[in-house]
Amino acid sequence: MTNKVLLVDGMALLFRHFYATSIHHQFMRNSNGVPTNGVQGFVRHIFSAIDDIQPTHIAVCWDMGQQTFRNEMFADYKQHRPAPPDELIPQFDLVQDISNALGFVNIGVKNYEADDVIGTLSRNLSEDNEIYIVTGDKDILQCI
Repeated sequence: MTNKVLLVDGMALLFRHFYATSIHHQFMRNSNGVPTNGVQGFVRHIFSAIDDIQPTHIAVCWDMGQQTFRNEMFADYKQHRPAPPDELIPQFDLVQDISNALGFVNIGVKNYEADDVIGTLSRNLSEDNEIYIVTGDKDILQCI
């Protein structure tokens, strides 16, 4: 039987769900008052993908900070992006904690973006496995 490997761009899903649900600045919060709307959407999205794909393996790939090898090549790379909203910032650690608690393999490589990791894993694993990718980041299209 061929393995089905689900690769998820964690930050892309977090950002997508945060902005999709924060348009009216009404945030879901946990008992400590920490906003959770992006995390909740992330979890819902992953479980929907699991239900649809029935993967044998799941890895969530993460961006590891703003600086990547691309900044060394092009100083203005993503320099004009606004800072994330205050309500999103505490969700960065929370979503990774939840991903760990759910038992997913979590992968982040310093100086690389999640889509770089997804592209590398896809290439290396695709010979013997079916690969499925969940992301909201159009940058992954460069790998096709």
